[in-house]
Amino acid sequence: MKILQVLSSLRLTVPCLTISLGFAIDALVLPSLVLTTHIVFWGVIYYWTTYRPDLISLLFIAAIGLISDCITNLPLGLTSLVFLLTYWMILTQRRHFYRQTFAITWLGFVLITTMSSVLIHLLSWLSIRSAIELVPMLLGILLATFLYPPVARSLVIINRWIPLVR
Repeated sequence: MKILQVLSSLRLTVPCLTISLGFAIDALVLPSLVLTTHIVFWGVIYYWTTYRPDLISLLFIAAIGLISDCITNLPLGLTSLVFLLTYWMILTQRRHFYRQTFAITWLGFVLITTMSSVLIHLLSWLSIRSAIELVPMLLGILLATFLYPPVARSLVIINRWIPLVR
């Protein structure tokens, strides 16, 4: 019985692990775009916030943002602010995406990803006065848009494995 309880508890950490994995993929595989574009991360955070917001810690999201700021040399807290605002946008609009067709959910993802990407580019421009590079931003949004279906499909399979918290 104890082993089942431990396994059940470990399963509850899966969203944070997949969020970390999405962030790591962005930082390691797509480093030239990661300065202000989080491609896989947006998909993972969108999915878990839409379907299992009870398993995501705001402190964890803020910590990932601080790590991103350290990696990209942006002012500490800038990315955390955008990540937390993105989480809030998804959470407040989740009733429009939850239990909808995939097309509606995908459209919501594209809208929120676009807003978040534009916001992080504007804030980074205001803070470090570097030129806003539209091509990497648009490329990041396009990549995130086209990578969301396979990311979401994998997370659906993983989500079925996680017990409901009562």
